[in-house]
Amino acid sequence: MVFSTCPSCDLNVMFENVGNNDENKSLICPVCSSHWCRLCSSEPHWPMKCEEFRQWHEKWEQQYFVDKFDMQPDEELLRIWCSCGSVLFLPSGTAHNKLCPGCLCRYDKTGMMCDDYLHWPYYPRLRKRRDLEGKPKEGYKVDVETMPRVKLIAKEFANICTEARNQRFDKDKQVKFEESALAAERPELVDLRKTALILAENCTAWLYIHRAEIHLHKDRSAVSHLLQQYNKVQFDLERKSLTIAKEIDELNSAVKNVIRTFSERINSTNEEE
Repeated sequence: MVFSTCPSCDLNVMFENVGNNDENKSLICPVCSSHWCRLCSSEPHWPMKCEEFRQWHEKWEQQYFVDKFDMQPDEELLRIWCSCGSVLFLPSGTAHNKLCPGCLCRYDKTGMMCDDYLHWPYYPRLRKRRDLEGKPKEGYKVDVETMPRVKLIAKEFANICTEARNQRFDKDKQVKFEESALAAERPELVDLRKTALILAENCTAWLYIHRAEIHLHKDRSAVSHLLQQYNKVQFDLERKSLTIAKEIDELNSAVKNVIRTFSERINSTNEEE
């Protein structure tokens, strides 16, 4: 048996040990449905090994948010550690008054997280009175780091990863997709969406790490086709196309093809090592 702790809700869980293969490393919390790697406790990262994912994540974490926010030349990227444990990445020009998704406190430009419902922002009259009285803002001082704005990952890889991650974490798109899937009586699309977008991002990351190797054209084509096919399904689902069943079958095939292609590539790499 494998004992582990859910990184999201801290539940202590026990799983059957099904071997040491990379395909069997991911665990799922029975309470909050979070997924994580049983070896390094990070998010699932197949086909990357744990050390490969660590190296990738260090670069990707810095670049993704710069690309995501389309920041102005004079803006800086802030990494803010909220007292609730959440980590926020925000551009300096618009960080003030942004809500923490974990505790719903607001970030104040003075470097504090303030209780939105009680202390800050005050309505104008009270705020002016407190300023005249010399009373400081009330909140919790937090650590704020200014991250360097660097382009560490080549555009051909970063663009695909950014597109996949933006779609994956866009709450409005997620809800709209799930509603359309249920309306079309295709509930299996909810999980298929997650699988397709995670594979597109992680497999592109693997391609970046192994970019010096030759003969990866087939692998790149498989990932590119997967993301294109997902976009087709999303488009046809929204407009209730009559060809949606065909496109869903093609998406399932694209997912299986990516898994098969990268499994073969990893096995080949391991044999060479």
